[in-house]
Amino acid sequence: MANELEQLYQALVARDKVRGYLSNLERLRTEGSVTEEQYAIAKSEYDGQESAATSTIESLKSTLRPRMDSIEKELADASFQLGSFETRLRVGEITQAKYDAEQRQLGKQIKALEADREKLASLVDAERAPAQHVPPARAAKPAKAQSPVEAAPKRRERQSLEPRESRSRFSARDIAQSKPRLIALLCSILLLVSVRLAWIGPSEMMGSENPATPGVAASFFVGLVGLFGGLTAICAAFLTSGKARGITHICLGVMAFAALGAGIALGELPLHNSYFRDLIVLREGFFLYVAMGIALIVLGILEKREY
Repeated sequence: MANELEQLYQALVARDKVRGYLSNLERLRTEGSVTEEQYAIAKSEYDGQESAATSTIESLKSTLRPRMDSIEKELADASFQLGSFETRLRVGEITQAKYDAEQRQLGKQIKALEADREKLASLVDAERAPAQHVPPARAAKPAKAQSPVEAAPKRRERQSLEPRESRSRFSARDIAQSKPRLIALLCSILLLVSVRLAWIGPSEMMGSENPATPGVAASFFVGLVGLFGGLTAICAAFLTSGKARGITHICLGVMAFAALGAGIALGELPLHNSYFRDLIVLREGFFLYVAMGIALIVLGILEKREY
């Protein structure tokens, strides 16, 4: 049917053009711009073209009119079936779910039939080509399967045409669009700051005049991971790959606790000895360091899931 509709539209367009030529010819004759002989020859030719176009139009309309009758019958049948299902629902023969499924299916069928009827009527009942015409869609040809050897050059060509920005490993623009990335960036900064804050302070037994010790001075491993790990975590927040960000933050969180454990095991942080624990108090830097290590691990897991 789509082919016949397109042929009918083209035939209507052709006849409209010929009728326009005839109208212009009559005007030129009235103005005396053409001789009677020229007028007669041109009119005879255009009359023949108009007659041929009209014959094609009527033939195509005769072919398409039975399809209109068929669509009307199919619409009536679909409407009857819809009413029948509604009756069966009311008497309890079918469930609401069954009725809804049938209603959706018949609704799609009715909508498609009404669209076909509108297309047919716009051309079959027309004496001139309609101003608005959408050509019938043609089925797309299936893509030919390519071997990996054939596809590789095209893939490389597409990659070479991609904007450099889209292939960038770092993206500051997208950070604001992801809450885990924003929080991870903040936690990375706080991890870096935590080793500069006080970790160990004197207890009342030692006297308050002794200064507090920051993390970088309390433990070599903690200072190393806190400084370089914090900087690495900050850079990782700008990675575009969620998987890479997540793995990096998880690893840095684990390393933070590994460094803390190493500092305690080697005696840099006197937390395993009850005597020394009585002489010191843990300050804000220690607790911030631990909290940020946990946060990086949790956020890394969330970022991997987001990826």
